[in-house]
Amino acid sequence: MRLFLSSSDYLNTDLSDERGNKIYTVSTPHARKEVTTVTKHASGDSNDADQVIGVIEWHKTKATMIQVNGRAVAADTMLARQHRHFTGPDGRPYKWKLEGLKPKNTNIRLAKFHKRNLGLMNPSHPPYLEIATSAAHMMDCVVITFMYVENVRQQRQRQQMVAQNLASHTHHTMMQNQMAIQSQMNQMMTQNQINQTTMFSPPAPGPGC
Repeated sequence: MRLFLSSSDYLNTDLSDERGNKIYTVSTPHARKEVTTVTKHASGDSNDADQVIGVIEWHKTKATMIQVNGRAVAADTMLARQHRHFTGPDGRPYKWKLEGLKPKNTNIRLAKFHKRNLGLMNPSHPPYLEIATSAAHMMDCVVITFMYVENVRQQRQRQQMVAQNLASHTHHTMMQNQMAIQSQMNQMMTQNQINQTTMFSPPAPGPGC
């Protein structure tokens, strides 16, 4: 199954299936307290109401909290910080990797995020989350954990870019300072040579008889 994102802003987007049916809505209002809400929409042929299935409270100075079906848990507890693995609703361990979501200790891919393609080399498509049929029973959990893991990944990527830019700027500044110092030293050496030439030049001849 493919869930197409209506926006590249994955924290403020709708996720729809291949037929255009809206399955989830992810909303993160811009406020002092940043909270992401994941709402699951009832199918068109159902009398069920839309349901909030997940809430992520983002924090910088304390643990980010993930609430799934009314149960809140620290993000680092639900998704082990170093390896990003978690226990699914079926009691089995799963792990988000760069290439997608897999059951722990296997190479069976259950979900993968595809970035937007503008169609320069391959057919164009919006960003979408691909979920295997075998993971349909835990699709809510896949969507919620993806939102958290992707946000952490992008934050880390931005931090690395800032660090690289800072290192590049620092290196450039150091090179400029070294060049300025070398230029001053060259000027001083030139001036010393001029002074020495003036000091040791033979005196001018006196007036003739």
